[in-house]
Amino acid sequence: MTAVLLTAQVADNLAEMAPAAADGRETGGILLGTDQGLAGPIIVRHCGGPGPAAIRRPAYFRRDLSHAVAVAADAAADDGSAWIGEWHTHSTDMPEPSSRDLRTYNKLLDDPQLAFARILAIIVLPDPKASWHAPVLHAWSFTGRVLRQLPIQILSSDEPANRHEGPP
Repeated sequence: MTAVLLTAQVADNLAEMAPAAADGRETGGILLGTDQGLAGPIIVRHCGGPGPAAIRRPAYFRRDLSHAVAVAADAAADDGSAWIGEWHTHSTDMPEPSSRDLRTYNKLLDDPQLAFARILAIIVLPDPKASWHAPVLHAWSFTGRVLRQLPIQILSSDEPANRHEGPP
């Protein structure tokens, strides 16, 4: 089964950004890295925040597209990472993507400029005991036909994010 590998920096960034949802409104952003398909894991090296023009509501989040494009360009220039998916919070205890989320992912899959084969979605929830001080991450792969939950592994700070990649 495909696994999602997050760099320690991405895990830390998500833990820092997710508590913004403590105000009752969802937040989120984009995920950048490498999706090796069936050949290997999905490696997430960068994540972006919502951006200044994002729309945040209790059961709705829409990222600031201009901000997302700039974050994606920076990641591509840094290490060749590509936009591979999205993350956002849910204010309820629902760890899976909503029907609205799935409609959004289908639009992304249908966009020929983005050229997604699948979308990686990370849904972030507050921990039942620690609230937003210890957010819980749930990863999903969506192809338009199949929604599958994926295991998440956080790479240690000294473990290179490309260690799991195969030959070029």
